[in-house]
Amino acid sequence: MIPRLSPFASILASLALSGAFPLWAQQCDAGVSFSGPIVITEGGTYSGNWQSTDPKVPAVTVLATALVTIVNSRLRGPGDLLRSYVAELSYPAVNLVVRQSCFVGTNPNILGVSKGTPISLFEPVSVLVEFCDFESTGSHGVYVNGYRGNYTASNTIKFLQNRFRNIDARYSDGRGGYLKVSRSDRAVDNSADAMQLDHVQGVPGIEIAWNQIINEPDQSAVADTISVYASSGTPASPIRIHDNFVRGNYAADPVNADGLQYTGSGINTNGRFETNPDRAAAHVKIHDNQVVSFGFEGIGVSSGHDIEVYSNRVISSGLSSDGANISRPPSLGIKHQNVYRSPAGVFGGNSIHDNLSGLRARTREGTWLRNDYSFSDPPAVSYNNAPWAPATSDSPTLTDEANEFLLWNEKLLANGMKVGSNLVAPPLSGRLLVVSGNSQLGNPGSLLGSPIAVRAVNTTGFPVGGVNVAFTVTTANASARQHFAITDLNGLASTGIVLGTGTAGVRVEVIAAGYTGATFNLWISQPAAVVRSGGIAGVGGSVPAVQSLSPNALFSIFGQNFLPAGVAGRRVLASEFVDGGLPFTLLGVCVDVGGQRAAILDVFPTQINAQAPAMMGGNVDVRVLTNCGTPAEIGSSPQSASVAVASPEFLYFQLNADGRNPVALANAVTGALVGPANLLGGRLSPARPGDILTAYATGFGPLRPALATGQIPAGTAAALGPVSVTIGGVALAPTDILYAGAAPGQVINQLNFRIPMGAADGNQALRIFIGGIGSPPNAFVTIQR
Repeated sequence: MIPRLSPFASILASLALSGAFPLWAQQCDAGVSFSGPIVITEGGTYSGNWQSTDPKVPAVTVLATALVTIVNSRLRGPGDLLRSYVAELSYPAVNLVVRQSCFVGTNPNILGVSKGTPISLFEPVSVLVEFCDFESTGSHGVYVNGYRGNYTASNTIKFLQNRFRNIDARYSDGRGGYLKVSRSDRAVDNSADAMQLDHVQGVPGIEIAWNQIINEPDQSAVADTISVYASSGTPASPIRIHDNFVRGNYAADPVNADGLQYTGSGINTNGRFETNPDRAAAHVKIHDNQVVSFGFEGIGVSSGHDIEVYSNRVISSGLSSDGANISRPPSLGIKHQNVYRSPAGVFGGNSIHDNLSGLRARTREGTWLRNDYSFSDPPAVSYNNAPWAPATSDSPTLTDEANEFLLWNEKLLANGMKVGSNLVAPPLSGRLLVVSGNSQLGNPGSLLGSPIAVRAVNTTGFPVGGVNVAFTVTTANASARQHFAITDLNGLASTGIVLGTGTAGVRVEVIAAGYTGATFNLWISQPAAVVRSGGIAGVGGSVPAVQSLSPNALFSIFGQNFLPAGVAGRRVLASEFVDGGLPFTLLGVCVDVGGQRAAILDVFPTQINAQAPAMMGGNVDVRVLTNCGTPAEIGSSPQSASVAVASPEFLYFQLNADGRNPVALANAVTGALVGPANLLGGRLSPARPGDILTAYATGFGPLRPALATGQIPAGTAAALGPVSVTIGGVALAPTDILYAGAAPGQVINQLNFRIPMGAADGNQALRIFIGGIGSPPNAFVTIQR
């Protein structure tokens, strides 16, 4: 027996990153009016545009201990942009939130002076920086030195979904430009970071995630882009550095990285010689990051213990976009080395596994080599660390680096993530146009008959060649033969699509850096739905079943293949209502009743619950259409159903095999549920003579005022046909029938009636007759004096 599902309970209840296109249309300070520096001494929410022209004066100084939130703000200047302390004053322990804001560094224009730190915090209680932009900022980026919180997850540090462009520690030449080295007295590159934790020790809940950091050669000077310096989480709550994209770790003079003794890393745990393990970098998880194009080192464990590095991608060709060498021997992909020779327990217990690394670098002799991993001090755990393939000295390439950025954008798309603020709009070099192959239908497991093709065009519509594109199947039921492609001289790129199984709809997003994307909607053919013989019945599940349909009655269809294999089905969601009523399509399924669409309440693999449209008497064909309205639409063979002016049927608290079912009833005055006391855990109580009850039902036929199919009535709408009611075979007096019609706010009907004083005790048959058509005879109401 196919189980029946009653609706009653819920009814009641360009060239990607090769340097050939700009990454930002303009800095967020363009055309903006700024006020002077401010000092915040009280908690609260602050918005504004503030700047300082003095490298020694921050644009914003926070000296409050209560929570300070800075939102929708722009900060600009040559020095620190936001600072939480003043050297000559006592400093507060700040609680700081910064979101949807932008920080812009400017040239100090003083010989030998570099830009300041955009956010510099000394011993804060808690910090959250999210959805912010950092443009050409210097020194330590978002810098946290020490901690004065209470060591709980509510007093922690998080840097989330920010966007950085050019961390720049170059020294000014005093003439509007920058020196080729960061210190004028010796050839040593100055350090700078996008995000650094400095002596933040034993703090739970720290997270650095979903940030995009892109540095450009000759526009930046950065050492360890993400730096954990003598900082730690806890064994139960390690620092989590995950799902970040880091591109570009370059010396101030990228082609002279060796002469500058450059040692920058994309991500690094660092410190100094230490004998106390509590003061070392520790309890850190670095995972699912992408580190691309760097002069010295991708990911380094230079100091610390209990550090796990896994599922990262580290890729560098060793070249700038014009083919110049930017690597410094000995460049390293992923490193594990006790740089400061700290004793066991201070350095050790680290794990490096399941990473992919491809590092190509030039030796001082001018030859190229690969150094994907360097474990001069072997980690305690190391396995499944894969080299980039092919493992040759001429790979990875600049194209491979460009494809990593496409992978990052695919990752953002798949996870519904956005980076950066609303104050910076990336530029558009053009758009991708769908050329051919859209809306194709194919068999499961087959290659579609035609490839899908796009054309890259610039803002004037002219084709653009040499654009790296990615074909991304976002529905997991197909695959692209060619994930990455480069447009030809006519701006064209294409790939074949191999279909899988499962849901019929296949969505392919085609993306390219700096271009609006293109979308393909493809289809997998599915078996036709089958409505079984006699598989159309009233929704209540009565025995005998209600076989006729009537206007606005709820009915069920039983069969198979209503949904693809593996799809469980469900009830309609409130968000899917159309103009406040039930939709006519749910999960791609439609029901055709004599050429009209039924409103859909539920779709499951073997059962559909729907509401019939307005119909005249006679017979109608009923068909189930899957993938309705798409090229993959296919209909079941028609099943005939009779049509009556009404098809009344009560809804039930419980379905029994013999059809003797307790009607879903409530006391119309108190709202208490009415029925046998032994049902629903004792939540029901029998009715008494004189009680006024509400019975829930369907199939009362046409109403006044009339309701459209699927419409949810705001008020009453009475049944047109003559209405009579019997209890235990005895007809109720017309004065005891108070209302029969639509249930306000529901897609069902309701009957309000009074139990006669002479009604007998026990389970008494309850029937309603609409226009002479009666409800099934085995429904009952329980009466007890």
